[in-house]
Amino acid sequence: MTAKKTPATKPKPAPRKKATKPVKKTGEEIIVENFFKVCDLIAEEGKSLRESCLVIGMHRRDFHNLVNKDDEKFDHYARAREYREDVLLDEIYSIADDSTFDTVKKVGKDGKEYEEENREWVNRSKMRVDVRKWHLSKMNPKKFGDKLELDGKLEGMGIVINMNLGDDEEESK
Repeated sequence: MTAKKTPATKPKPAPRKKATKPVKKTGEEIIVENFFKVCDLIAEEGKSLRESCLVIGMHRRDFHNLVNKDDEKFDHYARAREYREDVLLDEIYSIADDSTFDTVKKVGKDGKEYEEENREWVNRSKMRVDVRKWHLSKMNPKKFGDKLELDGKLEGMGIVINMNLGDDEEESK
């Protein structure tokens, strides 16, 4: 006896989910999202606030309003600025250590090749380092500013101070 073959049944397709419209973000949500993007550019790439806001397309006024009304955002921005110091310090070392274009090859009158200092490149590198050092000294003077040591000793200075604490009229009498 042969078994009856039953027709293969197709599995039922899963019910389709209804298409949902993407949720539009409010203006405040976009500003907060952009705030974090700006802070990331400051902390990770060492960009200024102005430059970061231009890249993201955020008004600095909106950024400052958000920072001024929320202490948590203020702290986040302060940490981003601290991280920027490390980025700038790393850039100083990179610029100072890069000697790729410090010299140029030239050919002398006798036809021999020699290397000469590329003054333009060296001066530009020095200026780039100096600008970053100055910027760091203004951002965090305690850590990167010039140190003044005062020991309070005046030996060998030859300073003489004459002070008259009395009334001049009484002495003349």
